[in-house]
Amino acid sequence: MKKSLHEDAYLLLVLFVSATFFLTTSACSNGDCQMLESCSAATDCATGLYCGNCPQLGKNQPFCIRRQANIPTAIINGLPFNKYTWLVTHNAFSIVDAPLLTGPQRLTFYNQEDSVTNQLRNGVRGLMLDMYDFEDDIWLCHSFHGQCYNITAFQPVINTLREVEAFLSSNPTEIVTIIIEDYVHTPKGLTKLFTDAGLDKYWFPVSKMPKKGEDWPTPGILEYNEAHARIGKSQPLTSKAASLFLQNYFPTMPVQAEACKENSTPLMDMVATCYKAAGNVMPNFLAVNFYMRSYGGGVFDALDRMNGQTLCGCGSVTACQGHLLELAGKTRSVIQLHQRILQEVYQNLCK
Repeated sequence: MKKSLHEDAYLLLVLFVSATFFLTTSACSNGDCQMLESCSAATDCATGLYCGNCPQLGKNQPFCIRRQANIPTAIINGLPFNKYTWLVTHNAFSIVDAPLLTGPQRLTFYNQEDSVTNQLRNGVRGLMLDMYDFEDDIWLCHSFHGQCYNITAFQPVINTLREVEAFLSSNPTEIVTIIIEDYVHTPKGLTKLFTDAGLDKYWFPVSKMPKKGEDWPTPGILEYNEAHARIGKSQPLTSKAASLFLQNYFPTMPVQAEACKENSTPLMDMVATCYKAAGNVMPNFLAVNFYMRSYGGGVFDALDRMNGQTLCGCGSVTACQGHLLELAGKTRSVIQLHQRILQEVYQNLCK
């Protein structure tokens, strides 16, 4: 039977709709999407990922991006604290859409996108906090000339410190480093602040901090003493007196939309540059803006590579576990061989 042009067009339309439906329904969803795979909702991406994009690198369509760090001590424990590399959020308190508590519109730069509590849940283990005297209290401000203003103030420091205390109470094996830019002139202001926040019991005493480049205690010992690290006075890059090395990686003027580009390939290039400049020493802290933004693995992949190189000579810290199991297997074989040789020696001695 002869078909009309209208019937052919209808058939073509049905086939096109069917094919589109098949392609759509066959895509990943409901937590099955892996890194770099396309997504349409936050729930599409697997655990540790979120759905975002990076127009600055030509990636306009949303895809799954990594948002959580591997904690290196969960893979290799028992080494001195200064043998690990940890993620630090620059101006951790300077959060986009943070509530206005002082009245006027805030006039300052922003550096992060989610709460300090969420930063810690995602594996951030260092917080850069700028502390100022303000309104008869101590506030977090992103300000200038050592003075806090209504237009640069965020909130009282104790609010953020209580978030840290709540996290440490719920996660007693974790260590959080607080890096303070200190503009507080109130006598014993910081001591009282940490005490009021309930953090004084976690404070690793300055008197016990290594001063001549020695190793720090292992994380296990720090936890046993209920002491969590706080950074002291900074030293030059080539200093032999410092045993902890902080690498800052952020522009003077942060741009939220540019962070996905900055936290990708350029980040690893700069890590390599600083590694050589420091005499092949890997930094212990990597401080960044908008830590979750990248094209794929971002700062989290960088941390995995840094810890992998330091801890086991592998390309990623996730490979260290397999490397250690392989070494353990070889060690067992050597021990078993040694035991057999000894057994034969003893048997010959008995003859």
